[in-house]
Amino acid sequence: MSSITIGLDLGDRYSSVCAVDAAGRIQQQARVRTTPEALRRQFTGAPARVIVEVGTHSPWVSRLLTELGHEVIVANARQLRLIYGSDRKSDCVDAEALARVGRLDVRLLAPIQHRSAQAQTDLAQRRARDCLVRARTQLINHVRGAVKAVGGRLPASSAPAFPRQVAAQVLTPLQPALQPLLALIEALTVQIHAAERALAQVALNHHCRAPRGLTSCV
Repeated sequence: MSSITIGLDLGDRYSSVCAVDAAGRIQQQARVRTTPEALRRQFTGAPARVIVEVGTHSPWVSRLLTELGHEVIVANARQLRLIYGSDRKSDCVDAEALARVGRLDVRLLAPIQHRSAQAQTDLAQRRARDCLVRARTQLINHVRGAVKAVGGRLPASSAPAFPRQVAAQVLTPLQPALQPLLALIEALTVQIHAAERALAQVALNHHCRAPRGLTSCV
């Protein structure tokens, strides 16, 4: 293991770096932009143990630093709260504190393992589809509520067929307000179908990459 332990306090725009040696002496403190280019410049050099807290940026940062040859420990946020208690800063974990805890015993940090880049991309696709479905549901509920509020009632309908089935049922005074929403619902349905096709392809790709002998791809 390297004699240098680096605490990397990740921020959305800038991150703090603190490097300590085996004796606990601070060897470097720096502030760096939270971008792949800036972090690559900062961490190109001798391999070190780097401690980061799990968060929005930790997946790609941990992969980048691992590619650069560093030992990257992603600390569990809950465990850090137990370690620092009331002394922990409210905005972010101090880079020096991360480095010092990581220098002593990484087991104190209850390290986690991030998904692979491909798994993270697949998850983003699933979450995007779910977001589209929620948006469509919210619009459909709004249209139904607006019509009900003036004494009307729309027929039961599946979400994909909703714009076509209810368009003629929307009362004339409401059409200027609701027709754009019906068009948006229809557009969202197109996007949802596209997302579902993409997810089906992801599932097929995983099926094809399964270990030989367990399954097969036709």
